[in-house]
Amino acid sequence: MIIRFIAKVDRFIKRTVLRNSFLVYKKNSVILVHVGKCGGSSVRSGIDNATKNQPDYVIHIKRPPIRKDLKYILVLRNPIERIQSAFNWRYKLVVEDKIQKNRFRGEYEILKKYGSLENFANLLYLKDGTVNRAVARDFLRIHHIKENISFYLKDLLKNISSNQILGTVFTEDIDKNIEDLFGYKNTFYEKNNNLQRNKNELSPQALLNLRKFFSKDYLLIHSLFLMNKIEVSTYNRVLNFELKLPIEEKSGQ
Repeated sequence: MIIRFIAKVDRFIKRTVLRNSFLVYKKNSVILVHVGKCGGSSVRSGIDNATKNQPDYVIHIKRPPIRKDLKYILVLRNPIERIQSAFNWRYKLVVEDKIQKNRFRGEYEILKKYGSLENFANLLYLKDGTVNRAVARDFLRIHHIKENISFYLKDLLKNISSNQILGTVFTEDIDKNIEDLFGYKNTFYEKNNNLQRNKNELSPQALLNLRKFFSKDYLLIHSLFLMNKIEVSTYNRVLNFELKLPIEEKSGQ
């Protein structure tokens, strides 16, 4: 009886902690929101060297807590470049090396079926311009593509004030952003050229489809720019990665 009671209490505590962020994150804590495939691992590797804005908690592969008494630092990247990095990394681990072949159900079969991001992107929309829902469903089953920028920030930016955001770190300007925000020179970022893909490997149509499908990610970055949380030079570098295409109000997400 006692063991059963203790087990029930333990389950209750775990459920309560998961639901109530006040039991997890102390008041005035700094939360580092590490969006996947944006250089967050490099930031985390050197963060002990920070002389200011030291994060108290790191959020990764889950939505951040939303509270008025917390501060946030966001690690981001151009949406399409992030998707390229995510797809190529998952393809390597799951299909080529088979290290994580069975980590996520169905991911291996999906990656094998489409073979490349170019194929995925070109099939995302039907001839009438509507989303190919079957392809979109497969696309969003790939790890780190499912957890896109909107996954992390959509609800957060709706419910916090701009002064709660201490700053942003973008892959495109990671060294400068780290020095400005944390006060130390970054020595941990090393671009892996074997896993990066040049923008020219995606056709104009593929870029257009991806830009449309992930337009909400672009709109969130634009919102941060309007809050003065992104420098003009960084903003231009981020959005000039691919073709200069208009940001769509509607997406396939």
